[in-house]
Amino acid sequence: MGQDGWLYAISTQNPGEIGEIEVFPMGDLGIDNISTNPSTMTYDKTTGKFYWAVVLNDQKSYLYEINPTLGSVAATQLMQVPDNSWLVNMTVVEPQSQGVTGDVNLDGDVTTIDITCIYNYLLNGDETYLETSDVDGDGNITTTDITVIYNILLGQ
Repeated sequence: MGQDGWLYAISTQNPGEIGEIEVFPMGDLGIDNISTNPSTMTYDKTTGKFYWAVVLNDQKSYLYEINPTLGSVAATQLMQVPDNSWLVNMTVVEPQSQGVTGDVNLDGDVTTIDITCIYNYLLNGDETYLETSDVDGDGNITTTDITVIYNILLGQ
């Protein structure tokens, strides 16, 4: 993103080598009052969307969604950042993996502890692992989910 309101692409043949970086203009975003204050951009791998936070000359900060498609480059304002705050070092956090089937407590392993988590829900109403206890995916947490984990532990 340039202060001139254009979106640029950067290409590197050999990252780290001087002179191997090429910059290509992709298109005008239609924003011409960009200040020299810090701005930040991030990419959401899940949705494939680019987001850009920028401070304009009016000293107000805005969040935009950027369409980087060559020939259709555009910035769509999503919001003005409250209290004239500036967003810097913005990032999109990827959703956590739900782990492997049977790993109720999401520690990376399927063990008898996962069975205990389901027993604690069934016998004591402990909802700590409620979202991951439906191991068989039928919409209910029952002893069948425990059986699925036993079968995993026995290699069946």
